[in-house]
Amino acid sequence: MFHILKVAVGREFVVAEYIRNMAISRSLDIKSIFFTREVKGYVFVEGNLEQLFDILKEIPPVRGVVQSITINELEKYMKVKKETVEIKVGDIVEIIGGPFKGEKGRVSKVDTVKKEVVISLLEVPTPLPLTLSFELVRIVERAQPAL
Repeated sequence: MFHILKVAVGREFVVAEYIRNMAISRSLDIKSIFFTREVKGYVFVEGNLEQLFDILKEIPPVRGVVQSITINELEKYMKVKKETVEIKVGDIVEIIGGPFKGEKGRVSKVDTVKKEVVISLLEVPTPLPLTLSFELVRIVERAQPAL
């Protein structure tokens, strides 16, 4: 059985490392520990719940045990999601996060490996190229195909 621990966001590695060290030093029945970047603030632990409760009292970033789940239920957190982003050079995008939130720009370069776009802001007197993650922009208008 896997147990889902609620922990302080950004402290997942510290909690996992602490549980691992305690499991080794105290010979606890902890089989595996992991966390993912996609599910922030949670650590998944496979092992004896009673022994886990004993050491969780000593770990301040742990907020508690949310629930226990089976391996089949856990698989949904482990599957890689494929995202298809259709941003192309010439598209008009709106910035949806960061200091330029709400500004619009024209895409001048798309890097699908890094999942970044370079845009030039539209409503500024001097062209200002910005490199942004795909997650920080949304398409407002598609580029017109060349005839």
